[in-house]
Amino acid sequence: MKVSIHSQNGGLRHQQSNVINNYRMSLSIVNTALKKSYLAEQLHNKQVFSVSDILFERVMDVQFQLTEPLIYAGEYKDILRIEMTPTIASGGVW
Repeated sequence: MKVSIHSQNGGLRHQQSNVINNYRMSLSIVNTALKKSYLAEQLHNKQVFSVSDILFERVMDVQFQLTEPLIYAGEYKDILRIEMTPTIASGGVW
């Protein structure tokens, strides 16, 4: 499988200003050796990696942690897109 992760804002964007707060996103796939951790600012540029395990009926654990406190009241937002695509190496389509 090819996995790509992309953050639209590169962090949590304060909706009433242009302030962006970084966060750490960690993911792992249960019962596999896969463990990845990224800062949101790294995810502003799409991160791509391959997984050799067959992932059907697997659980992905995704955790988020702020790297600094949010100091402004209001709404913060980011869109994180995780795409998983079968690759030709695993018998699928790239």
